[in-house]
Amino acid sequence: MDADEVLIQAPAQKESHVVAPLVEPADELTIDEVRRYSRHLIIPDVGMTGQKRLKNAKVLVIGAGGLGSPALLYLAAAGVGTLGIIDDDVVDESNLQRQVIHGQSDIDKPKAISAAESVAEVNPYVTTVVHQERLDNDNVLEIFALPITVPVSLVIVATGGVTTPISGQAWAGMLMLGVVSVYFAFFAWY
Repeated sequence: MDADEVLIQAPAQKESHVVAPLVEPADELTIDEVRRYSRHLIIPDVGMTGQKRLKNAKVLVIGAGGLGSPALLYLAAAGVGTLGIIDDDVVDESNLQRQVIHGQSDIDKPKAISAAESVAEVNPYVTTVVHQERLDNDNVLEIFALPITVPVSLVIVATGGVTTPISGQAWAGMLMLGVVSVYFAFFAWY
């Protein structure tokens, strides 16, 4: 196994698989980035190469609500270089108890804008790309054809569940473009 490969082995499995990383490392980290990410740099499984990979990563998060909020905050804090945010909703006061990326001053603001502003506060080295729209059959290829969102390293589908599904055609579009997706959903809010 090379230093650039990742070994994946589930505890219950006897077989292991070597997987190539999704992202090549960035050329360098600035002095300020080294200071910011110093705790990551001393973790053997992250180190300088891992942090440079995070800097070069492009992650698209579909949904800036209860699931997308913490994902975006942690990805920004970790140093993911580019975060795309897709959400067509606005912040409502009833969102604030579970959508931690938004605050009182964000009420009535588009969630994608509010989330991008919070990401910038958490980490000014992260670039955000905002899409104030719902991902659907009509725009999936257009969104993924934008130079800043392709090639995306990872897509996190953090929609609210069955009430905001991603259509089969949108999934097919992501697969055609070779996008790796992770799907999170709750089936009900109470």
